[in-house]
Order: sequence, then structure tokens, then C-alpha cells
Amino acid sequence: MSLRIAIATNNNKGLEDTISKEFGHSKTFTIIKIEEKEIKDIKMIQNPANKLNHGKGPIIAKHLANMKNRHDNHRRIRPRCFNNT
Repeated sequence: MSLRIAIATNNNKGLEDTISKEFGHSKTFTIIKIEEKEIKDIKMIQNPANKLNHGKGPIIAKHLANMKNRHDNHRRIRPRCFNNT
């Protein structure tokens, strides 16, 4: 079984990048593919909604879900799953 994790990040530095404080305002997303407890692939993509003023979250979630559908079975993507306290 494989798992893909999309992390909102600040640059194009892969695993060396810093995590963005805000999902919608991140410059990039680092997508990590994990299979059998090992990292198999790392991709960096630009935030498709970075230039928008409103409605970034749903656009990003849809973009990530569409990417996931091309490769794996789709699982729900929940942009607000982290507590930023």
C-alpha cells in the first residue's frame, strides 16, 4: 500500500524545506510518496492558487485530489486537519 502526503511548504527544497504556516498562502507543496514505511518519491509543485485573494483552500484541495486520482485511489484531503496553535 502506498500513501501520498502533501505538505504546504515555503520553497522548492523538498525535505529540506520549511512548512508554511498557512495552507492557502504557501508557495509550494512537497508531496511525499511512502510505500512500506519508506520514502519512495518526493515532488514539489507550485501552489495553484497562490495569486488568488479568496477561495484558495478548495482550489488547492481539488488540485491535490485530482493529482492523487491520476496515481492512486483517492482518499479525502482535509486542508484543516492541523491545529495551528
